Amino acid sequence: MAFLLSQICLMLFLQQTPVLHEPYSDDEAMSREPGTDPSTDDGTNGGGSQDGNEGENPSTAEGIDPSAPGTELDPRALAELQKALSQAMASPSLQMDPKTDSFTPPDNFSQSVFTPSIFPNERVWVLNTVKIMKNGRFEAVPGPISVESVPVSGSPPADRYVFFWAEYQLGAPGRSSILPTPAPEFLVTEVPAGAHLLRNAADMMYFKPGKWRQSTLKIRIAAPRTYFRTPSFDDVALPVPRQFNGSVQIRNMSTRVFGRPDRRFLMKMIQYFRQFDVLPLLPYGNRISLEEAILAQKRGVCRHRALLFFAIAQSWGYDVRLVMNMVHAFVELRQPGQSWVRVDLGGAVLPRGFTPPSGPGLFTPVTYRYQLTGSTVVRAGEDLSVEVIHRDHPPAFLWAILSDSSGREVARNPVFPKKSTMESLRVPVPGGLPAGRYRVVLKPEGPL
Repeated sequence: MAFLLSQICLMLFLQQTPVLHEPYSDDEAMSREPGTDPSTDDGTNGGGSQDGNEGENPSTAEGIDPSAPGTELDPRALAELQKALSQAMASPSLQMDPKTDSFTPPDNFSQSVFTPSIFPNERVWVLNTVKIMKNGRFEAVPGPISVESVPVSGSPPADRYVFFWAEYQLGAPGRSSILPTPAPEFLVTEVPAGAHLLRNAADMMYFKPGKWRQSTLKIRIAAPRTYFRTPSFDDVALPVPRQFNGSVQIRNMSTRVFGRPDRRFLMKMIQYFRQFDVLPLLPYGNRISLEEAILAQKRGVCRHRALLFFAIAQSWGYDVRLVMNMVHAFVELRQPGQSWVRVDLGGAVLPRGFTPPSGPGLFTPVTYRYQLTGSTVVRAGEDLSVEVIHRDHPPAFLWAILSDSSGREVARNPVFPKKSTMESLRVPVPGGLPAGRYRVVLKPEGPL
């Protein structure tokens, strides 16, 4: 497992602001002290090495050597990779611990940057099973690992997806990596030739280098818009409780705090956990468990909130999973027939002295400068051809807005900029419009 940690694309040192990107509905929640590292304190195991597997590299799975994006793996190669990943991913877990106010800065092995920023909600590990350990503590672990190739998806509809540039510093050449993602159910719309991407059922993404020997990988990712919008859980049908080792114990504990679930149960829990304080746990004796003491005292950083919420919601039968990276932990929820949404319970504490770099986030305006040259007189049904000079690094997505001589918008087309400084652009003029002068304006997508 150590080799995976050494390859994790650590986002802490290159991202935007420590304010969580999912806006809370009240000022008090937003003013609370932000996050912690769910993987480095005692009692957590966000990525310890698997006994006997340290240094094992999934990239050595026999028969895997893709040389282009979208290359399909043969069944034998896929089985070998799945076995290697299953062994490597057997260790990541999140265990309950009593350090409800602590943070230990992680080692900066490698880095990743998303534009727009999603800090601190990068998805690295996804844990979807809760269990009770022999000592009675709660633990979240990953489910079975299965992988499949990630195809290149072209140009998904802009009304359903948000587009990102994702740049990864890969570390040692030739080694596989877990790559952070912005959301589940993501699509990769552009990946360099020679790099191969895979995903598991929980939408964790893996990089298989193949013939790729560069230290930096840059791709374009599309993520569902619904994932980032403020979710509403004011009226959720009650599921059937799940039966697993410790489920009754968890339900009994939650009932003492929240009562029996009703249709607002999830909303009640979200509001409750967002009221936690980042303070040391008070003495609680031996009559109650550590989990119940943390729950009753409302004390804990992100990993405590996320693990308790995850365990309680799963015991009652809700479709929930826990997501963590090297600096933060949060949860994802899915109602029947709907897509996953992010639920951030807060509690992210950043290292002392850390100053996040500035940059646009999902909820802030984007500044983009450019210059256009080319023809402006066209007929209906023709294409208006222009040359674009990107004065700033272009966003992953732009609108090409076509307006007539009076300034009235007559059409808009999605544009997925290249990575070069200059590129040609052809904007179609809709049929039925008179011949004349038309103007193109490039406009970044506004805040969500």
